[in-house]
Amino acid sequence: MVTAFSTLAAPVLAEKLGNLRTMVSTHLLSNVFLIMVPLAGSFLAAIAFLFLRQSISQMDVPTRQAFMAQLFTDEERVPANAVTNTTRSLSGTLGGPLTAVMFMAGASSLPILTGGFSKILYDVLVFRSYRKRGF
Repeated sequence: MVTAFSTLAAPVLAEKLGNLRTMVSTHLLSNVFLIMVPLAGSFLAAIAFLFLRQSISQMDVPTRQAFMAQLFTDEERVPANAVTNTTRSLSGTLGGPLTAVMFMAGASSLPILTGGFSKILYDVLVFRSYRKRGF
């Protein structure tokens, strides 16, 4: 339910901020909330950060699709989406084995922290890259 409401709010926010800023800012904040989960200090605080994360974690999806529509012509859009989706899928294949290694080493919080920080780096790089192009 929380995700559904945030998906409906994404276009409203995108009208005010633009697709790129909405996509990056909501994803960035979502990952800050993710990083806070293992640092929360209590179970209830961790649950609160998970709900906060979930409340905005998918707002980047409709804005990313709209942003892709801005960037590419009709003929380019399908191949561009194919490359983007394939890259996103392939990059996720390392997560499972790396998480297993971290758990076996006794670092149970490290997968969440690593995931959050790597996604923040991705957000910053995307924003810097496309902002230079006038978006």
